[in-house]
This record gives sequence, structure tokens and C-alpha cells, in this order.
Amino acid sequence: MKPEEIADKYIYQIDNGKWNNSKLISLLNKILNEEYAFHRLVMEYEFATGKKNICISGRRSYQGEAGEMIMLTIETGNCKQEGE
Repeated sequence: MKPEEIADKYIYQIDNGKWNNSKLISLLNKILNEEYAFHRLVMEYEFATGKKNICISGRRSYQGEAGEMIMLTIETGNCKQEGE
């Protein structure tokens, strides 16, 4: 995706709603409302080359004048939930 395709959008609006995942949205809301972080949420995502599992982790980040943000890391490949 290009930056202009995701700028000023809610995560659930990105890529025609492919990121509209209730578990992900719930975890993001928890980060905003509490001191909370999550690690390795596994989601299936359809890339142009086919479906793959992705692992998403998130936490609150403070960016000076920009204020609070949520930092997400997204991994592809060998995605297993913690403890598997």
C-alpha cells in the first residue's frame, strides 16, 4: 500500500475493509483506554500473491508534539501466537 492510500483513515477502512477485524479493533481500543500492549495477534491477510498469516503487535507511543499514537509492527512468515 502507498502512504496516500492509508493517510487519514481509520484502520478498519484500509484496503477496502480488509483490516476490519473485531479482535484487532478491540485491542487497539484497549491500548487507547489503558496502559496496554499486545503481542503477536495472528490474522489472515490476502496479498496480491495470495493469503498469508500476519502477526501484529501494538503499543502506545508518545511522539513529542504529535502526542499519543499507537505503534504497530506487522510480520509475515512464521506467525504463531505466543505460547504456541
